[in-house]
Amino acid sequence: MTTTIDKLLNDGRIVTQARVVVHTTGPLGPNTPMSDNHWSIYLLLAAGGSLRLNMRADWDEAAEAWDTTGILDCSTHTYIQTNSCIEYWDYPVPGISIGQICTLLWNKERDAYEMSGGGSGCRYWV
Repeated sequence: MTTTIDKLLNDGRIVTQARVVVHTTGPLGPNTPMSDNHWSIYLLLAAGGSLRLNMRADWDEAAEAWDTTGILDCSTHTYIQTNSCIEYWDYPVPGISIGQICTLLWNKERDAYEMSGGGSGCRYWV
């Protein structure tokens, strides 16, 4: 289930680790082994499961271009490891709540990250 960051500001669930994940988005085409990657952060929860922090861009149909103001999606999962993971790095953050992390993101305006003109830039957000 996806929710916006403002609904998580008072979330008291405790985070044990922040997991930075690089995902594969699949092949660039039928005749190439190359793929695109996407980056996100999973907050691993003391009670099990995770909260994914995912920065993305939207296609603006009227402008026929990517809207460069990023959208921060937050979604709760029962797992701690996604099956699209290529590599990940864990950082301990014991005793910190989701609300504290989301408050920091909100105060630093990381919920409105400026993406690149091509709709990418999630790696630099992480």
